[in-house]
Amino acid sequence: MLRAIDKVYFYAALWTYGTAIDTMTFSTAVRAYRGVMGLLYAPRDCRRLVVGSIERTVTHSPFSLYCALSHRNRAEATSDFDNRAHARWTDPFTGETSVASFLDLLDETAARVVPAVGRALSPDFDETAAALLTCDLNFLGEPVPLDGHLD
Repeated sequence: MLRAIDKVYFYAALWTYGTAIDTMTFSTAVRAYRGVMGLLYAPRDCRRLVVGSIERTVTHSPFSLYCALSHRNRAEATSDFDNRAHARWTDPFTGETSVASFLDLLDETAARVVPAVGRALSPDFDETAAALLTCDLNFLGEPVPLDGHLD
């Protein structure tokens, strides 16, 4: 699957921007992400406590980013963050409000994948089409500045 997505990225960049990117850009990013997630996975409190203590000592901070990001081993069928109750929330980057749940957003995104891939592989795919496809948002969901460069 990663190799197929790598090809989509490669050809989208080549056809849209006339630039050949590394043929393993996507899969390399996914593997790096998985590696970081593996480092953060701490099913036992002792690892989290030791690494967190070292981090607080080195940074002279009362807080530990590692402890905040590390996974706790909790078996739960739901999450307070999935918004199943459809509470109103505000997008931190655009300021738009929504009541969509995680599952609503997942379903909406899944419905857009196949048409998006078709558009990205179209010979007519250019910078304008890329901006329309991404709604001028980067991977974090932040609006991209008009000049195309992030601050």
